[in-house]
Amino acid sequence: MALPPSRLLLGLLVLHILFGISRLPHAGFAKRKKHIDLMKALGPREFHLGPRDSHPGYADEQTRKAIQRLQEETPENAVILFRGAWRGPIEFAAPLLYPRVLLLAHRLPDLGARTWLGRPVARLRFGDREEVVLLESTETQLRLRPERRGK
Repeated sequence: MALPPSRLLLGLLVLHILFGISRLPHAGFAKRKKHIDLMKALGPREFHLGPRDSHPGYADEQTRKAIQRLQEETPENAVILFRGAWRGPIEFAAPLLYPRVLLLAHRLPDLGARTWLGRPVARLRFGDREEVVLLESTETQLRLRPERRGK
């Protein structure tokens, strides 16, 4: 006596699900949960840019301070000018600064412009002057400086 097609299909589906579960990397779940708990405890900036001994991220103090200053002192819809390598800590800068937008510095035609496509161009105080800020990136660090064309 043959099984009805619906029962056969159900049996094959159950076998497929059990086979899939048996292939999951169970050790990975504990590691991922540890990273999630650590990120909740430290916050996104420290988790991604903090010291290597406690978690996967790393950046020097100057990089952490640059990201923190941009988060605290620029409007959330700001455009932040960027120049340099697209490797290292800059890879975390864009998501950490969201909803701010990084723009290649040469794409802003006029440094006197206050906005770009309706978003304010980020400005910070450097000494006693407020200037357009440039986020410079190397493969190991980020730094902030005033954007001055030709210098």
